[in-house]
Amino acid sequence: MAHKAKQRAPAMSRELTSLCLENQTVPVALDQFQAKPKFGTRAARWAWRGFKSSARADDLVLHHWTKANEQFTDYFYARFNAQTKPYAYTDDEYG
Repeated sequence: MAHKAKQRAPAMSRELTSLCLENQTVPVALDQFQAKPKFGTRAARWAWRGFKSSARADDLVLHHWTKANEQFTDYFYARFNAQTKPYAYTDDEYG
């Protein structure tokens, strides 16, 4: 006597068939949908502003977006411009 496989309805996926044929409860995520949070603050305004860097010798004016209420005197990253003197080695030190 041959063992018969479970019959399933055509055009139904295996997962759907197992849910319909077996007496199982379907898990439901109740906390899945939440209301959009209201922060109570407005978004900051931004402005396209030009700036000069003290790290440059020329008067190049570059532009970037900054918050409209911020004022600055020098470019923020100009402080990282490290100037070093090149090393000079004598023939004895080099060899």
